[in-house]
Formats: sequence, structure tokens, C-alpha cells
Amino acid sequence: MHIRYTYSLGVIGRSDWIVNTSPHRVLGDDQEGPHSSAIIIGRRTVVACAHSLGLLIDPSKKNTKGTTYFTYLEDYWIQPSFTKNIRGECTADNRVSLKLFKFNLDNDWALFVRADDGFFADDEVASIDTSPLANPSRVLAHKEAIILHCPVSLKSGITRVEEFSVACQLASVHIQAQSTHHVKYEGSSVCRGSSGGGVYVHNSASVLGMHIEAINEADFDDEDTSKKVIAASTKRVKSESEPYLPFEDSSSSGPAMKKKKSDSETIASIAGGNNGLGSAIIICKFPRLMHYIEELERKEHV
Repeated sequence: MHIRYTYSLGVIGRSDWIVNTSPHRVLGDDQEGPHSSAIIIGRRTVVACAHSLGLLIDPSKKNTKGTTYFTYLEDYWIQPSFTKNIRGECTADNRVSLKLFKFNLDNDWALFVRADDGFFADDEVASIDTSPLANPSRVLAHKEAIILHCPVSLKSGITRVEEFSVACQLASVHIQAQSTHHVKYEGSSVCRGSSGGGVYVHNSASVLGMHIEAINEADFDDEDTSKKVIAASTKRVKSESEPYLPFEDSSSSGPAMKKKKSDSETIASIAGGNNGLGSAIIICKFPRLMHYIEELERKEHV
């Protein structure tokens, strides 16, 4: 038996969407395998979510029962789709190796560069919608949009002996509101289980933003009292002129939301989904992200 999840315009139910799906890829690494999605944003540059970054136990440190030392994983890859066979092996068709270049945990973006000397084709690269930057008063509320993402939750909890194929998927969403640098949306259950995919407003040929996690997506173990120490990294960007602010809980009487532990949780561990509710950062509203994209595109080698 084969279960295949691929691009499907039938999810939208309309024929007048103008969107380039080719920039979207499955993001993964050799330790965890596929666990998120990403966008090709330049001839050699890829952007994804910072909370998708993996952590490795640092073998150079003495780990104890109360303290564990971690370091950020820096080697990744992207590919259009993957198939996992009954032995748990994933195909590597059309895989491209990436190196982590810069990331910002508070704003939830991570930038990667091709690890080889190759370049993506022009028709694989997503252009960035800069209208929110040029026109800050642009009204995004109640606009139709689509997102593309790798539905990681569909491959979790697999117990049957069969083969699974997963690729980025297209889903219709409805933008609910906007702020200066991020939007909130609602959609169907197909939005669940991943992040990093692009967000396109209806009739746009350019990606407006990047689909990230919902505010209620992560569960944390209150019993875990061990101390996690994560090594400093020169690749971490610690400031932005407009930091990403979490959405306020609409129910003031409800319990306070915990801040997402994006420095120690990966998308693979929180793939339970967000019930169709999610948020996206507007890419052009983050000047450091835009600066590094431009910097990478100017360089011939890293």
C-alpha cells in the first residue's frame, strides 16, 4: 500500500490562482530526516523556520543527569519530496545539501546556503512581495491566501508496514488580521503539522510571508527539570528592528500561554498540528533577514 501526499490544486477548488509552487521543498537533516518545509528565496539561498533547527548533544562537554549541553545542527538538505520505505529509509532524489548561515529564534527565521557551488534555476526561486514594506498601511485582513508546507503530522505515528511519500502541499487559508510584521490566518486541517512554507495572497505571483507555528502548538514537559545549555553560535542573530511579537490570547480569562521553546524544540517533536490556525511572518518586514538574503546572493562562495 502506498499513501502519497503531493501538490494538489484540487485543495483550492479554483483555477485562477497565480502561484509558483516550485520554490517549495521538504527540509531535513541526516539525524532526524524530513521534518519541515522551506522556500528557495535566491539562486543559492533557502529560508525556513528557526524552530525547525535541530540540536545535537555536545560531546565535548560533560553531560550529567541535571545538565545537558547542546549545539545547533548546521548541516541540512532540501528535496522536492521523499519516500520512506518499510526499513525506515528515505529516498534522496534531487536532494541539495545546505549549510546554516544565520538564524533568529525570536523572529523564527533561519537562512541556509547551498553547500555546493551550484545554483538554483530562475524558475525555482520565489520572489518576495515587498508591498507591505513600501505600503505599511496595506490591509491584509480578510484576504484569501494559500500556504505551501510539508504536512509532517501525516508521517508521525506510522506503525503499519508500508511505504509513505510526502511532499509539500497546497492549502487555502483566510487571513484574519495583520500587524506591522506578521499575519494570522485560519484554514483547514491540511494546514497542520508543519511550517516554513510560503504564504501567497490571492492573485500574487510573489511570496508574501513564511508560514510558522501556531501559538498553541507546543506542549512541554513540566516534569523535565534538567538544565539545557545550548552553545553560543556566531550564526545566531539576536536583534531585529521589528521583533516578532506573539499574538495575544483572545481569551483574557484563559491561562497564560507559555513562550515557545524554539531553541530546544524541533518541528518533528511538535507535529501534532494547530487545527488549521496559524501565523506567518511577512518576509520583507525583517531588515536583517532581507540583508542576509541580499548578502548571500552577492557572494560567490561562503
